[in-house]
Amino acid sequence: MKTIKTKDFALRHPKAKDVDGYYETETDPVSKKMFMSFPESLNEAEKDLQKHIKDNAKRPIVSETFSVIIDGAYAGYTKIQFQNFDSKSEEGRVHIAIHPRFRGKGLATKVIRTITSYGFKRYRFKRIFAQCKLKNNAVARVIEKAGFRLEKIHTIDGVQKMWWVLERKKGD
Repeated sequence: MKTIKTKDFALRHPKAKDVDGYYETETDPVSKKMFMSFPESLNEAEKDLQKHIKDNAKRPIVSETFSVIIDGAYAGYTKIQFQNFDSKSEEGRVHIAIHPRFRGKGLATKVIRTITSYGFKRYRFKRIFAQCKLKNNAVARVIEKAGFRLEKIHTIDGVQKMWWVLERKKGD
């Protein structure tokens, strides 16, 4: 099981015991406004989490999910995946969701920086994308602070979204 440790948090592959924190993160009222979908029940959250666990075990890996852990507590999750789930792609994509108890403390920016650095090193991505709803100012600030630049605003299924890109620096 892969673990990435920093001075502020650890990123480790999710475990079944993360389900309560995962469910709380996904179904928080703020999260529900910003996500396109979310689990309707704890049972559905268990199924989602099991899918993430199975995806981490697949080879070639196309999507790798990490739980964010602070002092043993579940603080959210992040995901790095190959763009369009194509393991031959030189482009990746990141996702993040922080548990409500851990928001507003700069954690999301640190997690995004850590997972993108991991993606550039582990998967040799040349570019990594992030996307959020146009009205999601908090995540837009996080993505921008993490070094991404806004590439475009587009509409998917009637929802306006911001599309961000971060390019690998020479030497990474």
